[in-house]
Order: sequence, then structure tokens, then C-alpha cells
Amino acid sequence: MRLLIVRNNLYIFPASYVYVMVIYTTLVFEGILPRVANAYTADIFDVLAYALGGALFHVSINKPLNPNTGNNDRGPVSFRSYKKAQEAVSKA
Repeated sequence: MRLLIVRNNLYIFPASYVYVMVIYTTLVFEGILPRVANAYTADIFDVLAYALGGALFHVSINKPLNPNTGNNDRGPVSFRSYKKAQEAVSKA
């Protein structure tokens, strides 16, 4: 997924992206769909699972694909520093 967004192995998703996806998933699957179709049920435990999953993703999985390339001395890059990281990777 990160390669489709910025084409950089050092990119990590900002916390705000993770928060937005948790809120979006909660609204769609626990707010909208249960009101539209009887096949879906709203459940507070699902909301807690979405939040826990987002937190665990951000803390444990949201890492650079290969931290030993390019811009390693400054750590993982975010969207704001993408251009500088892209230049560092292209020089390596």
C-alpha cells in the first residue's frame, strides 16, 4: 500500500491517517450500514476492536519496509519529508 501512495520504502502512515481510518470504519460499519440493512448489527465491541487494531497497527506494524536504506540517520519519514527522503534514496 505505501508503495502505491508515495513509492518510498521509508514512508510510514501518520497517526492522523490511522485515526481517520478508524473513525471511517466505525461510521460505515457501525453507524450507516446497520441503519440501511437488517443484515448488519451495530456493536460497541467492534468499535473497541477497530480502535485497538488501529493503535496496534500504528505502534507495531507501521514501520519503514527497509530501515537500513537511504535516510536511516533521521529515522522513518512522513509525508511532509517525502521529497527529501526520495532524493536520499535516489542518490544511494
